[in-house]
Amino acid sequence: MKAYSKAAKLDVKRKRGRPLKEGQRTNSGQLSRAAKQGPSEYIKALEARGRLFKVPAGQESQPEVNTAIGRLKLWDHLSYWQHEALCEYYRIVTGRMKSVGAPDSLAVSASGGRYQMSDEAEEETFLARSRRFHDANRAIADTAAQANIHDPFKIVEWIVFRDIEMPHFTGALRQIANGLVHHFGYDRRQKVG
Repeated sequence: MKAYSKAAKLDVKRKRGRPLKEGQRTNSGQLSRAAKQGPSEYIKALEARGRLFKVPAGQESQPEVNTAIGRLKLWDHLSYWQHEALCEYYRIVTGRMKSVGAPDSLAVSASGGRYQMSDEAEEETFLARSRRFHDANRAIADTAAQANIHDPFKIVEWIVFRDIEMPHFTGALRQIANGLVHHFGYDRRQKVG
């Protein structure tokens, strides 16, 4: 019904009340603002991360996306055990560098931190870390000699330590990782588990 006079218009307005706004409502009855905002900033950041690193959908929030070897694992270029072997090698090298007090050129600080221990414990820890470091390096060198890989330590340094994506070295890195998997005994775990 259309009202033509001012009194009739006011009468119609009083009877029906304020017009209800359309849209989703919260539990309290207020209009929901979520529909207006679109996706959250977190979702936008995850989508951008996925586009930037070319990660499969749904895996943008995985912590492996932060490293080059983690992305190789997500892209199925490295197996779980190859990734674990490279991470273990990274821990061995950084642990040894800390025990000798070597500065980390990739870190912000200019000097390396040293652990504070007794002299005997420090000597034992240093010898154990040095032994593990040299054994792992020997395993990499042996694998590289068998697979005819030139300068395997530079490949590991660039991809694992400096976190640089180098797709043309992925095959060589996989072979190096296979040697480390065998060295650390992960291949025996794989058969048992």
